[in-house]
Amino acid sequence: MQVLRYNVNEHYDAHRDYWDPREFPERWRWTSQDGFWMNRFATVLWYLQSPNKAKSNVTSGGDTWFPCAHGGAVPHGEWEACDSRGLKVPPTNPVLFYSLQADGSLDEYSWHCGCRVNDNAKQPKYAANTWIWNIPSSSTIKAWRKSQHSDEDDNKSDGDEL
Repeated sequence: MQVLRYNVNEHYDAHRDYWDPREFPERWRWTSQDGFWMNRFATVLWYLQSPNKAKSNVTSGGDTWFPCAHGGAVPHGEWEACDSRGLKVPPTNPVLFYSLQADGSLDEYSWHCGCRVNDNAKQPKYAANTWIWNIPSSSTIKAWRKSQHSDEDDNKSDGDEL
């Protein structure tokens, strides 16, 4: 888990949480010891503290902006636009979003931005993110390999041995 603090006028430019293999061709850097491609499958973004002390009609910014959420283009050169394109999520409830499709391909619609905290903010915005990775844990791999060897042993008949 990573904790983030945004003071007045701070933001986080639009980015993705996945590693694009076209940009990182050194396959060894992104492959586990067991041969699995490692990437962030999903992100859970927890809003720990809104820049507004109390709920009001005055916005203090700090939304999370998904510029491509409705099929829009990547906001090249407008990394902190936080405009009406896509979707803006206010800093209140947790957000789950995917970086990869179910088949493991990259989700190009997962670009997101931490919008600027406005001058009228009463306090910093605090958030935390947790990444869910697409690779199995070491214990899961060991259990799977053990079950594969066990299945092979079960499939042998006494007549197969010399």
